[in-house]
Amino acid sequence: MAKEVSFVNIFGTALTNRADAMKDWTGAGCQVKSVSVTDGFATALSPNVEMLTHKGAAEGTCGGQNVGGTDIWGVSIYVKEGDAWKFAFGMNLAKD
Repeated sequence: MAKEVSFVNIFGTALTNRADAMKDWTGAGCQVKSVSVTDGFATALSPNVEMLTHKGAAEGTCGGQNVGGTDIWGVSIYVKEGDAWKFAFGMNLAKD
């Protein structure tokens, strides 16, 4: 993960810093039974910036809300820091 990170989750919550994103992803509020990711496609935006689009699905709950039964479309932006590619921005959209 890059030093500066922002993320919008499938419920529309904007997480504007690394600490909030980590808390959202690792907190005890989710009981996920399964996850799948398909249709990944990467696009170079510059020599040091890449965009990954994908389709996903999950079964379970997060924050008391069901996350199953819907497609999740996502976009992630990665930046190159030294020799490593790091996640810098992401947004997911759940669509029935």
